[in-house]
Amino acid sequence: MPVKLLVAILSCSCFISCTQAPEKAQAPNSDHFENATILSVLPRPPASGILSTWITFTVAAANETQTDIYMQYLGGNQEIPVTGQLCTFSVSKMMITGITVYERVPTDRRVFVTPSVQCASQ
Repeated sequence: MPVKLLVAILSCSCFISCTQAPEKAQAPNSDHFENATILSVLPRPPASGILSTWITFTVAAANETQTDIYMQYLGGNQEIPVTGQLCTFSVSKMMITGITVYERVPTDRRVFVTPSVQCASQ
């Protein structure tokens, strides 16, 4: 399957499977985590044209609270931060569906979701 078609399918999949219901995030500055330390990153899941696939980051914010943040995995050359990096995440809290590399994402609560991440070089 051509890469552009796969990206289009996955983007539509997120649009269908992500029910965005913004609420005030419990993150510093309410809508982003600034200079959060990446404590762990789940491995890249296999790309799927059917299910939304997600990467999970466990981060420690400035107040040292540990939080999981989800980012949709689109495959290919998508840049993924590594453990130990300092990153800033813009987040929304929403219900999502799909899978990570090991399991289904939580469907019983809203989770922090980021469309992208900016990290300091290591």
